Amino acid sequence: MRVLHVVFLLSNSIGCTAALATTGTRVLRPTSMLRARSLSMPAADDGSICITEAGLSDVEPVLDLTMLVFFGELGSDRGFNNNLAKAFDELRGEQDESLRGILSDPSSVSLKVSLDEMLVGFVTVSGSGVLTNLAVHPNVRRRRVGWRLMKRLLETVRASTMTDNVHLEVDGDNQPAYELYKACGFAVLEDDKSGTRYKVDRWRGRTLEEVFKIVMRYDLRAES
Repeated sequence: MRVLHVVFLLSNSIGCTAALATTGTRVLRPTSMLRARSLSMPAADDGSICITEAGLSDVEPVLDLTMLVFFGELGSDRGFNNNLAKAFDELRGEQDESLRGILSDPSSVSLKVSLDEMLVGFVTVSGSGVLTNLAVHPNVRRRRVGWRLMKRLLETVRASTMTDNVHLEVDGDNQPAYELYKACGFAVLEDDKSGTRYKVDRWRGRTLEEVFKIVMRYDLRAES
């Protein structure tokens, strides 16, 4: 029996991945947090956590978070011929464009998590029911922030009646993300779909890597 693994990705090829990007190289250190631009509605089960709708004003902190989660931090060593810095600039530019499109789309649902007024999580679902761009800050992953964010997202999409199912793809070697989706009620539809993802290497910069994808679905018509 094959062991399934998974990853937190951005998405557009990420069925749960999304195209990355933007100019600039600002990436947070794991010990720092991202300040949210707007706050409201605290989560009922934890007064310090707020899960709210994300908008265009959140592009920069969400961008910082996604770059950190998916590509790490740039640091002072820029690699051979500055390849590392070039890769970060290129990916950040692409992700910036992608996020602006997502956050300005009225048919999508985008949520952010703020912990003590710091943005620590983000996820979005398109109008067609494709979940993408799930990112949770490494410092809060043991506080079930990702689970709370996913549950709130599914409740929001169900109430909107915009789609009957939510679909995603997760990288086959990302066990934490796979386990999170399973815990939230997603079922595996396909576990060996061919796919690719970007990696950042200090010598070669941005590279494309083959990886199998796990396709999952959540049935919004089922009992929660």
